[in-house]
Amino acid sequence: MNKKKLIILGLDGATWNAIDPLIESGDLKFFNKLKKEKAWGKLRSVILPITATAWPAIFTGKNPGKHGVFDFCSINNYKPGHYVCSSDIKSKFLWEYLQESDLKCGLINIPLSSPFRSEISFGEGDHLRKDWFNFSWPEDTTAGLNSRNPMFNQRLLDLLDLRFDQLDYILKNKKFNLLSMNIYVNDPILHFRWNHKEFIKTALKKIDSRLEKFVKKLDKDTCLIIVSDHGMTKLKKNFNINNWLEEKGYLTLKKKAKPSILAKLGLNSKNYEKIFNPMVSILVKLKLMKYISKNVRNKYRFFIGSIIKNEKETDVTNLIDWEKTKAYSAGVQGRIIINLKGRENEGSVSEEEYVETKEKIMKDLKKFFKEKEIKLEVYTREELYHGPYLEKAPDIVFIAEEGAVKSNTGYNIEKKVITEINDEHIQADHHVDGIFIALGNKVKKNKEINTHVLNITPTALAYFGIPIPSDMDGEVIENLMDDLKIKKSDETKNLIKETIDSINL
Repeated sequence: MNKKKLIILGLDGATWNAIDPLIESGDLKFFNKLKKEKAWGKLRSVILPITATAWPAIFTGKNPGKHGVFDFCSINNYKPGHYVCSSDIKSKFLWEYLQESDLKCGLINIPLSSPFRSEISFGEGDHLRKDWFNFSWPEDTTAGLNSRNPMFNQRLLDLLDLRFDQLDYILKNKKFNLLSMNIYVNDPILHFRWNHKEFIKTALKKIDSRLEKFVKKLDKDTCLIIVSDHGMTKLKKNFNINNWLEEKGYLTLKKKAKPSILAKLGLNSKNYEKIFNPMVSILVKLKLMKYISKNVRNKYRFFIGSIIKNEKETDVTNLIDWEKTKAYSAGVQGRIIINLKGRENEGSVSEEEYVETKEKIMKDLKKFFKEKEIKLEVYTREELYHGPYLEKAPDIVFIAEEGAVKSNTGYNIEKKVITEINDEHIQADHHVDGIFIALGNKVKKNKEINTHVLNITPTALAYFGIPIPSDMDGEVIENLMDDLKIKKSDETKNLIKETIDSINL
């Protein structure tokens, strides 16, 4: 068996924005040591920096235009399709390349890795599809609680310990060349508790301590790379995209939007806590959550939870007048979709009008944010993505103040375009810069390396001396290690030869 081992450890949503202040205060001694003695830096994510696009980018080395996923669901005329999974990723994962070279791979909770497409050595599916291979854990490894539940904080801390316990178990009991685990619980800790500084400190100190103990157990043949799919930043305001599109005349409703049925019945965040939280708490205590089907859990999470998180938002799916609507927003964060004929179910914009409509919306969007003195990055899909699945991408993509203003794709029934953040719910949201840390015998010491999520898979292939496919967008982080073996695939070699021959001609 190849003695080389690589562990890619995901701290979902980890950000220097939260870590650095606690390093300066002396609370995170091991992170401080890593920054002083190891390779570290920022890890730039894809745009938009969300789980469904970023993790596949990390483990394919390809942009969403090539791996094929741009959001958690496919969307047409505001209606979500199926929740994405591994079958929607139109490219090989890192572990699938390694398996072709008879290397052993273990996967734990990597988003969109499951259902597993190949016979990995051992694994646990992502946090929405808990399939297992060659072992099962004794506990439910999802959060399992609403963020308003009084048990939520303790549940998060318990899950941190559980994940590190699992890492210890694997080191003792499993043989592998590649181990990839994502500690997803770091994401809800930062999303829902950003303003709770003492709890953030408690959680990050636990990570700091457990990480130090874990690193001490690694042998000389092991390289550890720590990554986050995106960073986090404190939220300031909500930008309600569909309300803005309606205000500018791009979106039209058939009739006035009203509160949801549940809101009319008096189901709001306060009595939601009284009704649902005790029920979930009992299920967790009795360890019965695993007996509730994934389908029921998903519906609970995305339907009930989303409706009542803000009683002033509603679903306008059946209220949009598609004949009079030129554009809409649905899905996650800053996305605008042109209601194009022949593509959307009830398209109203012709091919001839498409470019003009898109340019006008982008111009109006930039003007609006400039007047509000809010920084904006706005792109056409062609500026961000390339590849055979470009047509799946939203037509316009934008980020306001690097995530400090959350772009909501719901609809505010009070017709407010800019609204305040509800501090009881999400307090922070995704930032384009995550974290990167690397350590091992061959890794260069005391070196700041800022890199991109697309570069992780090419670097891992080079680490094992495996040829890098020509269609991979990422590059090897050549200044990371002393002996990276960068090999080109036969396809790449042929392409280089053809290019040289054409130049010689």
